[in-house]
Amino acid sequence: MEDNNIESTLQLLEKGDASTSTHLQLIRTTNWQQYSVGPISSWPRELSTVLYLVMAASRPQCLILGEENLLLYNRAYGKMVRDLHPKIFGQPLDSVKEWQGHGAQMAAHRRSAATLRLTHAYPSFVIPMLNQGRLENVHLRLDITTLPPPIKGFHLCFEDTTDHDLRERRRSTVRELSKLWSTASDLPSLWRLILQSLSGYPEDFPMAAIYSTRTLKDSCCVQKEDSDMGIYHLEGSVGDFVDGAFPPRFHVATSDPNLEPLKQAIVTKDQVIIERLPEEWAKGSLQRGTRDLCTEAAVLPSSFTKHQDAEALLLIGLPTRTPLDEPHQQHLGQVQSEFAHAVNTLVATMEATYRRKENARQNQLEKDLLAKELALRQKEAEMATTLADKVLTVIDEVDIGFFEYKSTGELVRANECYYRLSGYPRDCPSHVQHKFLDLIYPADVDTVSQAWHSMIKGEWQKFELRYRNGTEQGQWALVACQPVKDNDGNVTSIIGAVTDISDQKKSEKIALDRAEALEQARVSEERFKRCMEVAPFGCMVADTTKGVQYVNEAWWELSQHARVPLNQIDWNSVLHEDDLEVAEQGWQAMLRGEQVVYSLRLKRLWYDANGEPRGPAELMVTALPECDDTGKVIRVIGFTIDQSHIRHQARMQRARIEEATEARKNQEMFYDTVCHEIRNPLSAVIHCTDSINDNLIEMRKLVNDLASCKMTGLDDDDDKINCLLNHISSSNESVETITHCSEHQRRLISDILSLSKLDSQLLQINPSPTLAMSLLENIRKMFETEAERVGVTLEVVADSSVFENNVEQVNLDSGRILQVLINLVSNAIKFTKNESGPRRIKVTMGASSLRPLDLPVDSFHNQESIYDTVYEGQDEFYLWFTVTDSGRGLSAEEKARIFTRFAQGSRKTYSEYGGSGLGLFISRQLVELMNGQIGVSAELGQGSTFAFFVNAPPVQQIVKVDSSLSHQSKANSGMNVSSTGTLEPCTKTTLLVVEDNILNQRVLKKQLIKHGYEVHVASNGQEALDFLVNPTRQVQIDCILMDVVMPVMDGLTAAKRIREWERQGSFVGNNSNGSIKSRPRLSRGSSSSSRSLQ
Repeated sequence: MEDNNIESTLQLLEKGDASTSTHLQLIRTTNWQQYSVGPISSWPRELSTVLYLVMAASRPQCLILGEENLLLYNRAYGKMVRDLHPKIFGQPLDSVKEWQGHGAQMAAHRRSAATLRLTHAYPSFVIPMLNQGRLENVHLRLDITTLPPPIKGFHLCFEDTTDHDLRERRRSTVRELSKLWSTASDLPSLWRLILQSLSGYPEDFPMAAIYSTRTLKDSCCVQKEDSDMGIYHLEGSVGDFVDGAFPPRFHVATSDPNLEPLKQAIVTKDQVIIERLPEEWAKGSLQRGTRDLCTEAAVLPSSFTKHQDAEALLLIGLPTRTPLDEPHQQHLGQVQSEFAHAVNTLVATMEATYRRKENARQNQLEKDLLAKELALRQKEAEMATTLADKVLTVIDEVDIGFFEYKSTGELVRANECYYRLSGYPRDCPSHVQHKFLDLIYPADVDTVSQAWHSMIKGEWQKFELRYRNGTEQGQWALVACQPVKDNDGNVTSIIGAVTDISDQKKSEKIALDRAEALEQARVSEERFKRCMEVAPFGCMVADTTKGVQYVNEAWWELSQHARVPLNQIDWNSVLHEDDLEVAEQGWQAMLRGEQVVYSLRLKRLWYDANGEPRGPAELMVTALPECDDTGKVIRVIGFTIDQSHIRHQARMQRARIEEATEARKNQEMFYDTVCHEIRNPLSAVIHCTDSINDNLIEMRKLVNDLASCKMTGLDDDDDKINCLLNHISSSNESVETITHCSEHQRRLISDILSLSKLDSQLLQINPSPTLAMSLLENIRKMFETEAERVGVTLEVVADSSVFENNVEQVNLDSGRILQVLINLVSNAIKFTKNESGPRRIKVTMGASSLRPLDLPVDSFHNQESIYDTVYEGQDEFYLWFTVTDSGRGLSAEEKARIFTRFAQGSRKTYSEYGGSGLGLFISRQLVELMNGQIGVSAELGQGSTFAFFVNAPPVQQIVKVDSSLSHQSKANSGMNVSSTGTLEPCTKTTLLVVEDNILNQRVLKKQLIKHGYEVHVASNGQEALDFLVNPTRQVQIDCILMDVVMPVMDGLTAAKRIREWERQGSFVGNNSNGSIKSRPRLSRGSSSSSRSLQ
């Protein structure tokens, strides 16, 4: 075990800031060796990895280690535990006395995680913590995982849900309080409901009390005596108070320090926070909630506005374990709003009820007075009948109808006003009975008939009715009747008076309709507000001067406007400065009575699902004006919806369409280039094969002629031999041309296959011990002949850093390194050979223990790799390479394009130099797969320098590299092995070639037999299996060369079947060792699973 595992990890975590260094220093200075975990130098590498992840995490995380359950946590966890940090760092969990009440629960969680050995998520729970000497309830959610061996302990990941839980609980509390308070029928029942509901939330309201200006005696009255003005009566309290803790009543002029906050709330008509409660009030919370001494309280008046008197005061204690922050103050404002709404609603209802009763009382008084007047007049008529005519004359002068009917229903007499009000026909015969019933509105006939029967019995009546009188709704009249009796007490006639009350009825109806409309408007407005509070879109109501009258919660969240009183809201302060003119134009359009829909940007940024900023947030605003009866705009209602994600998706869609269009253009250009690059060499191959065929025909004739000359003894052999040699030389040139064209096509196809593997994430890096200097030697051998042929000086050197770092063998994929170097050197020769002046190319290799970001290039090209780094866990060491040429150089635009897919420096580059535009892109991908970077530095006309580095950890022990490893690496990387070299003769080896292409099958068999192998062939995987299981087979197959994509059965399926037979021992025939070496040739979309078949 290395001693520097933990220290290396701590050094990686250093960020340079003091707080991080202080926290990491705790790990170094804690006396761990006194516990079972031992000193940090003995901690295993696994614990070092886990420690790095915990310390680098942004969420609160901790480790519980060893038998003592030692606490080791990150900075976020230290902030979460507040005052307990850092005294509990490195201490046993059971020794934290502040958490001893939760010890059993914590132990149960650990036992569950240890038993199931899975990550367990535990729901939110509450734990008190000291914060600057004051207890706070912290809501946490916990994920606990048992650490894998050899580490003994647990990993705990916390999430602080205090804000979320408090917000949801407060919303639910306000919703329940509002629902319950709205059921009150009068103020006394409201006080009881408020106190009962607050008593049910002991943690949120440790104590409470209510003062009101209306006592039980005058709660139903509108007017109070002057002596009662300014007096507040105690309606009740919540809490365990001693008698007399709250004064039963007080006057606003009372001089009492304890009552000063209450009087301040009455004067300011706004909530007042009491920072230090009187002791006798604070003790009322000792038996409620957390049983802490309540030290703070809030006084909430029932005033909606500054111009409205406070009918009542609600004194509520503030929870001791919740800070009085902005969300808490908003919660208090919501409670005050609901309290004020409940109080004022009942007060308004009481006042309306009182006015209705008062109006009814006044009407009754008027009716009683009229009845008394009619009785008096009847008495006067009886006492002085001689004055009847005079009385009628007087009555005619006033707007009162007078009539007299016999007890049998005939009209005796009536004045002009009665005829006019009732519509009684003047020409009606006097003997017609009960004619008045035909003049009455049908709905009132029963009422009049009942009154008539009562009057016949001697009872006087007063009632309201409607006369038809040529109207649809009838004409209202108030009738007062008195029966006239004879000396025997029998009713002889009925006299009465009629008063027109149509105007009074109209006024009464208007008043009732207005009251009903006001009630409906209030209910509608309340319903609208409740709906808007839960709506997911923002809502604002403003007057024509931009004075805000209402905004909902969603508006605050969308706009991120500072939460200020409504009259201080300035929505221009949250708008993007470029959209202020758009907002003003929309406002002016609304003032003209137009409905507008437009988009606005805000100053705040919008973040996507990954937390990345994506520009200003964008809102869609829909606003409509509200007009009065005259059409004048009196109010504006606006709705806002966050459309940032929609706009972002639209922008992304446009960008993708543009990228797709550009990619399609590049792809089409790439197809044209590839077709051209394949067609031209094919044309040359065809011409060369024709030339070779012609040469062979001529050579056959010459051989025949030589044979004839030899038989006839003619002496012209020298000329024919020279001619034969010329044909052979010409054929050699054609063969070299065919080889060059084939190599060009092979490189092109290899680049396309490499690109396909990169896109499918199938390209793998296979590092192996490699002699560093052999890389330079291979490049020199590969290109010295070609460079000399085109007149380019090739220099291959090792930097002094190679020798200073004593670099001999390194662990890397030499084939992939050579692929990159070959690409860079080939490009350098291509762009240098036609330049004037000295033509030089220099290849340099160096070494560095740190990432060599100081190479002589303008910029490195790097991206986040889609592959896993193959060097994870190894010590960092790097080899770097530079390829410098004196060619034409590159422009700034060309440098920006050359490392992208299908791209060349410019369109002119292909016409002058050819190529597919894939080489540098593939090189960049390969370098990044090897944990490196590649870059370029160039100026047009001054040559260029390409540089790259890769991770190449040195091999500590010098080992001899097997030549087969080098060949294998080249095979894996797709590198070409020169066909000009001679192969050493091999021992007799039997091969099975499985290839569906008959031409390739024939050529491969011929080449293998030429090199001394015994070869058998099969055309697909099924034929190969049939050959292997043939009981009459007399040969032993040492190796199978098999294609991947074939008809009947593909190579991967056949290889899996062969390996399965090997494990089962099912091979028959002459194959004693029961093992076959099989390496499927990766081509035409082979999957990565083929690597597991070896």
